[in-house]
Amino acid sequence: MPSAPVPTCHPFAPLADEGGRRSNALELQIRAVLVDDLRIEQDLARWFPIWGAPGL
Repeated sequence: MPSAPVPTCHPFAPLADEGGRRSNALELQIRAVLVDDLRIEQDLARWFPIWGAPGL
């Protein structure tokens, strides 16, 4: 029986007043800080933005 995939997360750093753009450099810095504490998604192509989430 195949094992379930391990859930991962990824940083999300939207730019203020930039009309839907992200700070990729900041996201990579956040990844470097959190990589030892969280399971960060390795494949950058799977880092999907979460526009409109509560609190953003």
